[in-house]
Amino acid sequence: MAAAQKVIVVSGKSTLACAFEHALMDRGKLSYILDGDNLRHGLNNNLGFSAEDRTENIRRVGKIMSFHPTLYVYVIMCNAYAPK
Repeated sequence: MAAAQKVIVVSGKSTLACAFEHALMDRGKLSYILDGDNLRHGLNNNLGFSAEDRTENIRRVGKIMSFHPTLYVYVIMCNAYAPK
């Protein structure tokens, strides 16, 4: 893995998402974090990193996110895909 990719992988996206979630909660807004790393350990644990699997990962994440607008919840998505 190239050095630039390592920076992208550990760039603090989840930390930033948590801070954003807290800011929304402080304003009385419902929010939910969908973290790509967590999804890969659960719903998407049968997927690898091939082009087809990455496409399916994004499709599943999009389907999950499509349910939330009807609930009036802010969805914070981080790391939906991994670098090649």
